[in-house]
Amino acid sequence: MDAIYRIPVPNVELLNSNNTFVGLSNKIGRIYHEEANFPLTARCFGYELFKLDKPQDTVFLIPDYQDLEEVDVKPVNKMELYNEILSYSSDHVDRSTSVVSGVYFESAMVVYKSDTVYLDNVCEMGIEKVFQKKKYAYNLHCQNGRRSYRNETKDMEDFDTTLLNTCLGLIKKFKDNLKYDLISTKPYKLKFEEEEIIRNTDNELHRLIFEKDEKDKTTVITNYKGRQLYTWNSAFLSSKRYDGDGLFVNYKRFNRYHEFSTAPYFLKTIIANGLVQIAVDGKFIEIYVVKGFMQNDGLSIAPDRPVKNVEDYFETIPYGKESASFYTFERK
Repeated sequence: MDAIYRIPVPNVELLNSNNTFVGLSNKIGRIYHEEANFPLTARCFGYELFKLDKPQDTVFLIPDYQDLEEVDVKPVNKMELYNEILSYSSDHVDRSTSVVSGVYFESAMVVYKSDTVYLDNVCEMGIEKVFQKKKYAYNLHCQNGRRSYRNETKDMEDFDTTLLNTCLGLIKKFKDNLKYDLISTKPYKLKFEEEEIIRNTDNELHRLIFEKDEKDKTTVITNYKGRQLYTWNSAFLSSKRYDGDGLFVNYKRFNRYHEFSTAPYFLKTIIANGLVQIAVDGKFIEIYVVKGFMQNDGLSIAPDRPVKNVEDYFETIPYGKESASFYTFERK
């Protein structure tokens, strides 16, 4: 929780004493994880590190402030500023050939009435990036993968892992997220009127908030310093509702979060999650899905045969008894 504003902080990374990722906070700032390897460290961009020596119900994260020099305030066209930030950031993206090491995770939770089924996949991943022809070619190297499946149901006892893997496909394949590497600014282009944009310069990290509240609600929040983008978070919320009759499919919400490292300047964290509602003849099912990658330079990824898609890699791994849960969904 934010120590100043007392609001939940999503995407907080939890690391154990071995500096290994063990969890990530969800949209309302909660992490559920049975981790005995204390001390733990809570880490989130824009906040000071927090050490936990024992279990705590609530952690208050302190914003990482820095005094800024006094500047002259002039009228700013916020949409033009945003495009300048994209252009500047794109010019400074690391274009060297290298491997970004980290942890990849994907999870699905299917809910029908009070019944729930879960699928969790986790692995260490090396994203090999080779700059060629004005863009990156990517190879994915995966190792130490784990899978787990839980079925806590009565009415969905026949809901097997094949169907759950189909549910994971409701979010695009992870490799598609790499087009947000800022080599091209096109995926980040927005269309908002000036009155739909709020600019906040109170802290070291300045913020632009885009919000279009029409039939469906779209929100984009960016944090930047100078003209360099550090985080980009988009959220879509559908107003569509099930009337209780016939076939119903609704992408209720979809969120995307990107964070960039500073040296070298490149994508550090990629998280995409969504909620899809499906109803057939009165049977109403909610499907929660998340896919994400978090950089961890402490990992050593063996150069092995690359996989085209990480989803294909998990198909080669049997389900284990040990939980592979990395992310805990919060039912709406």
